[in-house]
Amino acid sequence: MRGLAERFSIFSLRGKSLSLAAGAAHLGFGMTAGLLFAVAQRRFAWKRSVLDGLFYGLGIWYVSYKGWASKAGFMPPAEKDRRGRVATMIASHVVFGATLAAGLRELNG
Repeated sequence: MRGLAERFSIFSLRGKSLSLAAGAAHLGFGMTAGLLFAVAQRRFAWKRSVLDGLFYGLGIWYVSYKGWASKAGFMPPAEKDRRGRVATMIASHVVFGATLAAGLRELNG
């Protein structure tokens, strides 16, 4: 079952169109996630540690790849994904979160 992805004809895209659409969607999602992290830091007075960002990035991976993205049919569940991809995706999300937190700390003082 491909769920939402199939309903919105995302799987009819092929080749370069699919790559561009996926890249744009991922960029938009990442920008939104970064904005939400910045707002949450101010709202809840987090101490702006890189560790907060690291866990935030890990949380995004978990909620997305073990949750909505696989249920909507955009990605296979983590346990059914290609070998080695899960570790790579976890690492990239941890780096995203840590870099996000470090950047915000630098910008906000």
